[in-house]
Amino acid sequence: MKKSIKAISTMAVAAAVAFTSAVLPATTVKADVPTTTETVKDSTETYEAIDAMSLGDDEVYYTLAGGSTEVAWAPLATANMLEATDYAGVYSMKLTLPAYDDSTDENRVLNEFKMCIINNTVFSDGWDHALIAGSTKYGDNMSRFRVENEEEGEFTVYWDTTTGAVVILDADGEEVDYKLSLVGYDNELVWTTVDELKNASWSDYANDKAAIAQAAGVTEIPDLASLNEALAAKLSGDPADATTAATEGATTTVAATTAAATTAAATTTAANATAKTGDAMPVAMLGTLCVAAAIVAVARKKEA
Repeated sequence: MKKSIKAISTMAVAAAVAFTSAVLPATTVKADVPTTTETVKDSTETYEAIDAMSLGDDEVYYTLAGGSTEVAWAPLATANMLEATDYAGVYSMKLTLPAYDDSTDENRVLNEFKMCIINNTVFSDGWDHALIAGSTKYGDNMSRFRVENEEEGEFTVYWDTTTGAVVILDADGEEVDYKLSLVGYDNELVWTTVDELKNASWSDYANDKAAIAQAAGVTEIPDLASLNEALAAKLSGDPADATTAATEGATTTVAATTAAATTAAATTTAANATAKTGDAMPVAMLGTLCVAAAIVAVARKKEA
């Protein structure tokens, strides 16, 4: 009977999304472990993955996937989940990276990675929830990061999910420069430093790929340098002092991006709209979801 309840829940939520032509809201809740996982087999390996569509509505995970992660380029792999830090909204992962070598594509990508937000609106393999640097939004195959370290070493990546800031520290705790491409498709990469990003424009990107970022609500190139400075300051301070600031920052971000998220939802296909997470829940959707919850409750009562 549990499977039938789950099916009813899925149908009810899907109906709510279709009815409102909106997308579900982003959250900042992270469960300790995924409630459901699945075994994935691809051409090279077998690994445990987050079963995104079976997650609860309050479950969200932050993952990092790249050439040197435990499971290479697998956003849904449980082994690639970032860990919560003592700083509110900040998650991290330690990576051992080889000395950067761009002699071949195979060598180069060992020092590259992306970060994704995984919840029950993930569609396909998780790349549709890739971070757009400098924002809490995410879209299909967005920001890719690259560390061009001269020697092999251990690095810790910090992601402030309330602002989109990304800071990388080496084994000595020193901040490391990195490059990134806002558009993360393999054939559309345009690499820039964080400082150079401030002077970049959408004309620096292929028009169709820039449009993807803009449709996701990014109306201007983010000032990632300033956001990173704030994150670095947060990491050097007392975690207790950062809690209030993180909460206020998250509230401000949600309020400022609601309109952009609505516009993005209107310009995506129906399939993509149900796959991506927005920033605010419309009243109509809230009411519809309440009806969906009532349906599930009735089903459970019958089961009992």
